[in-house]
Amino acid sequence: MKEHHPRFQSFSCVWDALEDTPQNAANMRLLAKLRRTLSRENSPIRPATPMGEADRKLQMFLWISGFLKGDDEDDTLKYELTVGPKFEPAVLAAMGWKSLDESPDGEWLLTLDQAQKIGIAVNEQLPAELDLFIGIRG
Repeated sequence: MKEHHPRFQSFSCVWDALEDTPQNAANMRLLAKLRRTLSRENSPIRPATPMGEADRKLQMFLWISGFLKGDDEDDTLKYELTVGPKFEPAVLAAMGWKSLDESPDGEWLLTLDQAQKIGIAVNEQLPAELDLFIGIRG
C-alpha cells in the first residue's frame, strides 16, 4: 500500500517530482527505461563491460529524504542520504524490493521498522523525529 504524507504532493513517477518541466521528466523516464533495458543480465545488446561515462549518468540510486513531522508550514528538506551501492541490497531487502529496476515509482514513507533496518544496513542513525521517504534518483 502506497503511503504519502498529507502535506506533500503525490507524483506518479519520481521524475515528475524531480524535474522542472514535463518534457524533462519524460526525457528522464526514457533514459531510465533505456538504462533498465541495457542493464538486463541476459541482454545480448550490451556485454558485461566496465561502466562508461554515459552509463554513470544513467545510473539510478536509492535516496532517503526527511521532513518535519506534522509541520504543514515548513516543507523544506531536513535530511537526505544517498544510499551507496554496497548498501543497496540490504536496503532493498528492508523495503521488500527485489531490485532497483523492479522497485515502485515515487517516494514512499518509511515505517519505523523500515527506517531502523535501513539505519542498521547503512551504519547510520536515521533521524526518528522526521518523516522519512525513500525513492529512486538518477
